[in-house]
Amino acid sequence: MRLSSLPANLRVQVAVMAVGTLSVAALVAVLIRDVAGRTEDVLLGEARAQALTACRELRRQFEERQRYGDETLEALPPDAREVSLRGLAETVLRAYEGMEGGFVLSGEVVAHVRPPQQAAAVAQNVEAERSLVREAAERAPPVGESSVQSESTPYGLVVVAITRLDSGQSSAWTLKRLAGLQTLAARRKLGLSALTLLAVLGAAGTVSIWISLRRGLARLKQGLRRMEARMDYRLPAVGGDFSGIALAVNQMADRRAVLETELRRKDRLAALGKLVAGVAHEIRNPLNSMRLTLELLGRKVTRGSASASDVSAAQQEIDRLDAILARLLHFGLAVPFDPQLQALEPLFNRAVGMVREQARQKSVSLVVEAARECRVHADASQLEQVLINLLLNAVEASPPGGVVKLSAHNLERGCRIQVQDNGTGIAKHAREHVFDAFFTTRAGGSGLGLAVSREIIDRHGGDLSFTSSPQGTTFEVMLPSEVSNRAS
Repeated sequence: MRLSSLPANLRVQVAVMAVGTLSVAALVAVLIRDVAGRTEDVLLGEARAQALTACRELRRQFEERQRYGDETLEALPPDAREVSLRGLAETVLRAYEGMEGGFVLSGEVVAHVRPPQQAAAVAQNVEAERSLVREAAERAPPVGESSVQSESTPYGLVVVAITRLDSGQSSAWTLKRLAGLQTLAARRKLGLSALTLLAVLGAAGTVSIWISLRRGLARLKQGLRRMEARMDYRLPAVGGDFSGIALAVNQMADRRAVLETELRRKDRLAALGKLVAGVAHEIRNPLNSMRLTLELLGRKVTRGSASASDVSAAQQEIDRLDAILARLLHFGLAVPFDPQLQALEPLFNRAVGMVREQARQKSVSLVVEAARECRVHADASQLEQVLINLLLNAVEASPPGGVVKLSAHNLERGCRIQVQDNGTGIAKHAREHVFDAFFTTRAGGSGLGLAVSREIIDRHGGDLSFTSSPQGTTFEVMLPSEVSNRAS
């Protein structure tokens, strides 16, 4: 686990947490050392002062005993001297808790008095203490002066005070064991060990947080990637603090699905309303034309002057209605597709014939330039529908007296068909929506013609595009001379 694998803000937080943990651990360690050191100094100072006071009291009592006794202590037999000096030492040291002491006469430790709680000390400790006392007596200061020293022994720290007696040949001594310092040192070690353990646990906790964060983030990222591919996918349960995030993301996805369903429903209703309005406009025009034609035909029948051309006009309007309904029913559906090698000239003639009446009514001239050798693989009825749509749009866009030109040119692997008008062009804001279904800028238009036309050309493996300027618009159809793989 590397810290660098986490996001930048998360790395900063983890680094601050680690630095804070180490700083607190270091501060506590310094405080423990400082407090323990100060405590040791205080205890050691008290022990030295107590030992020195007790030692001086022993010397004073010894000198009093020498001054007022019937005979000097040196003149007494050894056993009597031991009893006398021990009694003197016990009397003095009874006032000093935990203090032991005695005398050194001619290099020998005599009248060694020990506190009752230390009576069970092992013999090797006693002998080591007496050896330490003898060494201190050899270095004792002049008569009337006292000294104190601290010594570390295998069984602990001891404080030894020594003072010479009036004779100058003997010394009085006291000794204080500092067992409390051993306990304090042990506690300090225990505290430092506990602090080290806490620091290790803190580091382990930090590493655990890193791992947990990384795993949680990795699972969330993986789940979000799957959610991008499948909108019905939901994040699995994630442990720890990320569980709330996963739950919130799933709830958001559920709400989004509901909203998208509602939006699609509204879009369908809007499209249906637009479709109904467009179809109503498309159907109204031929119905009006049929009504006028039939009224005229009725009057002619009454006068006996009716002709076949009058009936043909009504039939053309019926065919126009049928074509509108066919475009509506076939839009977006898989219609029959039967491409065959087709010459363009006959298709041009039939398409122009279908729109000639509309062009005549608007005084628009139709110019056809078809290359006789132009042949394409196409479904004749569908390609003719495209040509009619493009020609009707061109006639509609042309001003009275305008010209619409239909032309074809051979290419290396296909044919290019162009329908040009000399109208005012398509507005810039409308150009990107020209091929959108139900989009129209013409009053009464359905907005299906160009959308259907592009779908048909795509099915043929071709391309339908346009260029427009204030001088007119040109729609261009590119068709291959061989059957396209896109044909269905």
